[in-house]
Amino acid sequence: MWAFSDKELDTKLRTILISEAGKTLLDLDPTLFPVEKLLQLLDKHFYFLLTVEQSPPSSIKNALSPLMKALSAETLLKHSNVDVKLFTASCITEVLRINGPVAPYDDDKMKEVFQLIVSSFEHLDDKSSLSYTKRTSILNTMAKSQVCVLMLDLGYDALLIEMFQHFLKGLRDHHPLKVYTDMEDIMTLALAKSSDIPPGLLLPILHYLKKDDQVPQRSRRLAEQVLINCSSKCKTNLAEAVELSGVSFEKYTDVVALICQMPLTAWKQKKVVAHEKEKAAKVSTPEQTCVPRRRLNENEHEAVSRMREAGVNRQEKRPLEMAEEENLGEAETQTHKRARVESCTLHKAHGEMVKTVGEGEPSCRAHKSSPDPKDSQPCSVTHQLAKVKQSIVDSLTSVRQFSSEMETKEQSIVDTITIVRQFRSELERKEQSIVDTLTSVRLFRSEMKKKEDNLEASLQEVDVLGEKILGINKILNS
Repeated sequence: MWAFSDKELDTKLRTILISEAGKTLLDLDPTLFPVEKLLQLLDKHFYFLLTVEQSPPSSIKNALSPLMKALSAETLLKHSNVDVKLFTASCITEVLRINGPVAPYDDDKMKEVFQLIVSSFEHLDDKSSLSYTKRTSILNTMAKSQVCVLMLDLGYDALLIEMFQHFLKGLRDHHPLKVYTDMEDIMTLALAKSSDIPPGLLLPILHYLKKDDQVPQRSRRLAEQVLINCSSKCKTNLAEAVELSGVSFEKYTDVVALICQMPLTAWKQKKVVAHEKEKAAKVSTPEQTCVPRRRLNENEHEAVSRMREAGVNRQEKRPLEMAEEENLGEAETQTHKRARVESCTLHKAHGEMVKTVGEGEPSCRAHKSSPDPKDSQPCSVTHQLAKVKQSIVDSLTSVRQFSSEMETKEQSIVDTITIVRQFRSELERKEQSIVDTLTSVRLFRSEMKKKEDNLEASLQEVDVLGEKILGINKILNS
């Protein structure tokens, strides 16, 4: 008789059950099978798969082959019933967890599988639905097993964007903290593991960071937390995404400006500097200096006419004309000099402003070039206030992040305790099942022993009876 340990018996039992379940599902036609019975069968397979650990022994992997093939059939992936597709998605998510990080199907089939899984998150806001538990179960498995890394490896960016949209759109205040943290973990992992974050992947997040009262607060907190978790990696890509969105920084929450290292005060200051630059460019255009000369020429003609009328002779007029021409030359020289000095001064001021904008500094230097020293005080005070405000915003962000991390860790501990209790309960049930099986085996063995003893006793009685018959035959023959 063979002797097996309790673990070997459990593995063999699960192998047989999973293999038979896969063959059963593979043989039936889901389109002709009643929906209620099909849902019960899929739910039974789902609980079978829950008992299988990641990277199981080869015997269980081989037993899973028929079930994996049956779950990926077009008749289930594109079934007309929504619940059937959802229950199929829950089973396939467990298959991905068991086989992770290796893809269990080819690329074309994996795309269909992920399309089905992502579509299951579309109605996460409907907590009253009977399928709500299945949706949150898929979400939790995706978060724990890091299935989204497979989506990155296969280049399914469009499906990741759609999944982000479902998360942010479906999150509600009535959702437990576990749903929030699972969404946060998946989105953070997708951004962190991406070699080069496409700006389009950040657009759904930016949509929920606009300063708009219609944006749900919990979705906004989720979007902010995801960006904070990946702030160092998203800096450059986030700025590109903001430019791609066509919405200015000042219309987003402060978190966006902080991560991009573009505080709102600096953003506004930059706009002021650009305005001053345009204004200075207009003022610094040199004016024509021929107007004073034209006026002096007219005065000269008037003076000559008056002298001619007064009968001044040529000898007296010539010194006067020479004096007038001398005065005219001096006035013209002074006018040209004054225009050149004003033009150079304006150009110098304009050059300082251009240099200031190019170096990315506040526009205070442009104000310092003003002849009035009082003009520099408002700019300095504004700059100091901006620094204080920035410091307060940074502190608030750090406090919120720390508080969120503490809540996440607390919930993680609670979830771990719950899982341990559930695992302990399952172990107790399995232990009791094994004890009952062993008891039945022992009873059966005891009964077999009794029957064996009875048979041996019967054989002995037959032997005794045979000896008696032989004795009687000898007596009769003699």
